[in-house]
Amino acid sequence: MTRGADDEGAAGVPDSWTITTDVLRAAHDPNLFDGRELYGPADYAELPLPDELHPDAATHRRVAERLRARVLGGGGAFAGQAPAA
Repeated sequence: MTRGADDEGAAGVPDSWTITTDVLRAAHDPNLFDGRELYGPADYAELPLPDELHPDAATHRRVAERLRARVLGGGGAFAGQAPAA
């Protein structure tokens, strides 16, 4: 992936994605959140995307753990509900 002036940098998140996130958040839906909470610049420094696009197994695991905590944890859309087996 080529990074240019329109990019935020780490993890290749373009400004247009950030703008879209800001617009969606303005809808005041508590279930919307910034995906960089799951994988952001600090994660990229530790677990870079091997081909600059697809996460490896360790990165998938980190994202899944954070998503589970975010969705099933306190205040999440499915707080207190156990995942289906």
